[in-house]
Amino acid sequence: IDTVILDKTGTLTQGKPQLTDIIVFDNEQEKDILNLAASLEQRSEHPLAQAILEKATKEKIGLYKLENFKAISGKGLRGILQIQSQKVEAYLGNRALVADIGLDISPYETNIAKLENEGKTVMILVVDKKIKGALAVADVLKKESIEAVEALKKNGIDVWMLTGDNNRTAKAIAAQVGIDNVMSEVLPDKKSEKVRELQEQ
Repeated sequence: IDTVILDKTGTLTQGKPQLTDIIVFDNEQEKDILNLAASLEQRSEHPLAQAILEKATKEKIGLYKLENFKAISGKGLRGILQIQSQKVEAYLGNRALVADIGLDISPYETNIAKLENEGKTVMILVVDKKIKGALAVADVLKKESIEAVEALKKNGIDVWMLTGDNNRTAKAIAAQVGIDNVMSEVLPDKKSEKVRELQEQ
């Protein structure tokens, strides 16, 4: 074996993400952003969802009724929220998801990029075709990860990190752990293909 590929979440990191930042756009309230995001995430199994729901529970936030929940692999999720007497379409996810909806993220890019450079995963909240805010979630590195990567490299083994995270977040985490080779934005069902690509080389 000359190459080892490590998945990021739960392997290099503790796999227990925590909500670290809530950014609001256009005079929204932080509490409302958290409420909308948690309401969308209430049926999700994803570790990132757990981080948002934990925070909402702590803040004793009552959730909106959710219908037509749909997870969009590698991008995020969508659902219909019942807010007062209105039904509103809402999305929570990454840049690719926002681009699919046809919205322009550039006015918010600086804020989002800053968090990603800190190694955080940023989820953007879209409600009723408007970008309302973003939530940043961080997953802490395991203490052993740095030592393990160092030991592998000392033994002449190439170490790769594989993740669904965007490139900026992935590079920030990889730098913390001492990994130079990063494959980012890999959808869950494409990970085995990436392993095969490296095997062929």
